[in-house]
Amino acid sequence: PDLPPDTLIPPGGGAAAVTAGDDGTFYLTDGSSLYAYDGDGVLLWDTRLPLPVTGMTTLHTLFGALLMINATGHIVVADQVTGQICGFTQIYNDNRAEPWFDLAGDGVLRVTGINQIIGLDWLQFAGSCTDA
Repeated sequence: PDLPPDTLIPPGGGAAAVTAGDDGTFYLTDGSSLYAYDGDGVLLWDTRLPLPVTGMTTLHTLFGALLMINATGHIVVADQVTGQICGFTQIYNDNRAEPWFDLAGDGVLRVTGINQIIGLDWLQFAGSCTDA
């Protein structure tokens, strides 16, 4: 669905990203906060990130959680319903590599940086944010 034209959404920028959930909820970031809007453009929640981020950023919905990864190495997991941050870490990256991740059947979230890969136990990292 399209958001109504009078919907107040965060400004874009180098760390801006958007994704849509299966239920029609839109999730956005501007690099300093995460936002959720319903299909009518009503703000559901607004959560400040633990640290502001810069660089290419992507958002993904996974098992009831919202995953944010970006090219400067930030990895954030938030609850899709409440916006509560359940996991946050940062790996070394210098903004030359596009963020990439994979959540395999073994429950390990793999995220790459410029010259490394990190594996995180999804259930431990996402905590109460996931229904996996």
